[in-house]
Amino acid sequence: TRRMKAGCRTCPVTGERLSTADLVPNTVLRRSIERMLLINGVTLPEPSAAGGGGHRHGAVANTAVPFGPAAAGAARLAVAHIVAQLSRGSTEERRKATSEARKLSKHSVFYRACLVDANAVPWLLCLLSSTDAAVQDNAVASLLNLSKHPAGRTAIVEVGGVGLVVDVINVSAKAEAQHNAAAVLFYLSSNSPDSAEEIGRIPEAIPTLVQLIRDGAYRGRKNAMVSLYGLLQSAANHGRAIAAGAVSALAALLLSADRDDLAGDSVALLARIAEQPSGAEAVLSQPGLVARLAEALAASSASSSRSARDHSVSLLASLCRHGGAKVVAVLGRMPGLMASLYSIVADGGSPQTSKKARALLNEIHRHYEVAPPPPASSASSDAGGDRVVRVL
Repeated sequence: TRRMKAGCRTCPVTGERLSTADLVPNTVLRRSIERMLLINGVTLPEPSAAGGGGHRHGAVANTAVPFGPAAAGAARLAVAHIVAQLSRGSTEERRKATSEARKLSKHSVFYRACLVDANAVPWLLCLLSSTDAAVQDNAVASLLNLSKHPAGRTAIVEVGGVGLVVDVINVSAKAEAQHNAAAVLFYLSSNSPDSAEEIGRIPEAIPTLVQLIRDGAYRGRKNAMVSLYGLLQSAANHGRAIAAGAVSALAALLLSADRDDLAGDSVALLARIAEQPSGAEAVLSQPGLVARLAEALAASSASSSRSARDHSVSLLASLCRHGGAKVVAVLGRMPGLMASLYSIVADGGSPQTSKKARALLNEIHRHYEVAPPPPASSASSDAGGDRVVRVL
């Protein structure tokens, strides 16, 4: 109703353009609901008893418990009816039930808890394999909303639903379902490093995310990178990500990305992977990647993007730590890099990033004190401002 008053002429159910915004009460549906509530001994309060004669939508949406016991009882009955349709309804009934589950699970924390308590998760997982694209799409979206609730995440893992979610990314008929399934993995991995490691042990989980990073659309790539970042909080998943080709996929995206946020996410993931020696080795093996990282750091310094700057410095520090003098020498000869590091130290960025930038500068300085740089080439002469000065 509020959307109609605001001038929105789009049907909230079908998404189609409405020819009129006039609302007609569905008295038949209302009587059916009232009859069902009466049979189950639930009575609804008068409008005035609900608070000022109106329905307080925000009170339900923003709290775990609705504003009245009658409303709570009615909501639980509605959820029980939806779960019954999910479990034994016809194809059409299941399509409607998954659509309602999707809307309710998005509506409020209370409805998410009701759906989990009513055992909706196993039935939604079963419907992930539905040949009806609408049913599958709604089921995935419902699970995404439920995965935002701690009990929902637990329920999905306990019934072995992670593998089914991974399968949706591979075989879903709709791109939106793939994107939502990738986001589900992020919420499931957010519980703890142990949860992330358990997901990583599923053979298809990380390779599927890497493939979505490589070939997916914008939103799919974003969700896949966020989910992979969550899985990498477990050290055991670093090797799995490298074996799945994550470094090459991220390098290709960084070298060709036309969006700053995708490039920034790529650097963040590469920084996480390079924390271990095998990850740093994989990053260093990518042609042109280190030079691109130096360029990205200069760009992030110029645009004051703190997140991109922090991840770039962390990545370069890890490469120097694991790559040794050879990497230090390469960085020292890169035009613009030294100026970017000096700028980070001088501008007083985050304490950790400033510390890493200072350590990088001093490491490069120490290297050239022991082994002076070769005669200046055309590239190094162009970067005459990149003289090495020890930073204390």
